[in-house]
Amino acid sequence: MVGPLTQILLYLVIALGVYFYWKRNRTWASRLKDCTPTGVFSLPIIGHMYQIFGTSTGGYLARFLEIGASCGVLRTRKPAMMWMGEIPCTAIFAPEDIEVLLGSSKEITKPDFVYKPVRNVFGDGLITLNDNTWQHHRKVLTPTFHFKILERYAEVFRKYAQEFVEELRDPKLRGVEVDAMPLTARVVSQTICETAFGMSERLSQTDEMKKKEEFFDALDVSFRTVRSRVLKPWLTLDLLFRLTPEYHEQQKAEKIIKDYALRVIRMKKREVALEEPGQVPSGEDDIGAKKKVAFLDLVLRDAKNILSEDEILQEVRTLVTVQQTTASTLAFIFVMLATHPDIQEKVYGEVCDILDNSQSTSYYEKLGEMKYLERVIKETIRLYPVTAVFSRKLKEDMILPNGKIPRGVICFVIPFVTHRDQNIYGPDAERFDPDHFLPERCRTRHPYAYIPFSAGPRNCIGQKYAMLQMKAIVSTVVRNIHILPSKTCQTQEDVLLDVDTFLHIVGGFNVRFEPRNVITT
Repeated sequence: MVGPLTQILLYLVIALGVYFYWKRNRTWASRLKDCTPTGVFSLPIIGHMYQIFGTSTGGYLARFLEIGASCGVLRTRKPAMMWMGEIPCTAIFAPEDIEVLLGSSKEITKPDFVYKPVRNVFGDGLITLNDNTWQHHRKVLTPTFHFKILERYAEVFRKYAQEFVEELRDPKLRGVEVDAMPLTARVVSQTICETAFGMSERLSQTDEMKKKEEFFDALDVSFRTVRSRVLKPWLTLDLLFRLTPEYHEQQKAEKIIKDYALRVIRMKKREVALEEPGQVPSGEDDIGAKKKVAFLDLVLRDAKNILSEDEILQEVRTLVTVQQTTASTLAFIFVMLATHPDIQEKVYGEVCDILDNSQSTSYYEKLGEMKYLERVIKETIRLYPVTAVFSRKLKEDMILPNGKIPRGVICFVIPFVTHRDQNIYGPDAERFDPDHFLPERCRTRHPYAYIPFSAGPRNCIGQKYAMLQMKAIVSTVVRNIHILPSKTCQTQEDVLLDVDTFLHIVGGFNVRFEPRNVITT
């Protein structure tokens, strides 16, 4: 028998469900008439979330694409309507629609609903900030990614790429199937320690190395927590999250991350305070090499555009954690080269020719000449954009070529879908083909048909840094190492994808590394 209290609670839940459903239809039905419904029933309070969450591993992305195909939006390219709880959302796929949204200087607000769960990892930096605060930070940080600064970083990337190759030459790894992701994560972590913190000399000290390892271990804990909250949407409610073991793990990790970053920032502050007024770390050192300038050096010396210590802390966290996207992309590149040996050999030929015969004097310029490698990287990012989604909360009604979206709606852009659109990339859109990025093909495509780094005012400030870093690492590895497929992933068709915080391969980015006969730098 059901008790009176249980009956009352049941009636209350039903009443609330009916109320929310009525209010939703009354408020939004007419305003969303230009958006294509998913064709899947939306429940009161939780909306369409029950259709995605709770799916088995490897099924989140597949289920989303299945829903999109069933309602026809992937064919018609019209905005798709969905409910995330009681929050109205749309997804747009056509480049002409994406241009209106991402190209807008007004619609730059990122929704808390989407970005709040990742703040504990990424911090309150450029990725998550909004409005005037974001504009101020963007103005301060843009000069730190100037091409002349990147030119100085090229040798840093080269140094750690060579050390990475030595790790891959370890006899214990020879021919053994390994997940490339932890390996790539390590090398990008090393480079960011030097380019962001300027910590290369200190990292040779045992105590400093231990603290750095603790720092990156804590970041890993934070990433795992974010994945858990993304896949269990009820944990986005802080009240419920605080009742879980993950919350206490995250708090410990948060303290380690904050303490280490603040320690480095204050160390840099003391160094800057001891310098002569107006001294800038530029020019050349005693042996004629361009001096390397860390991100912190530049930010702390900017007397006109000052960030507080906490703001610098948040941006350092953002800069360090977004390296996860570069590590994931490198792992995808290795899998693509392993499953396409003919393309790998073309990259090998180009790299050897340029590094051995180029008339360019600087390593930075030589990397710029590696056009085929660049096409390989871009094609990998086209098919496997690690950042699964971009989103904006509309401040005003937005008129798109394919429909109208009212203000207050959260609008999603999903590069994975746009990048595989056969209307753009042809009938073989899902085939790995670096020639998709031949100059003559790029000229005929819509500029918003390729958006792995977002686009418009809120595009990724570090995309050139990431491209230079990936070129240095991939070229050095391919010149010295054969990348071979794993037993479970012999061809591109064997790649099983899913998404949590980032796009990834289910079961790991498994490849094998075999040293080439000649050791080269």
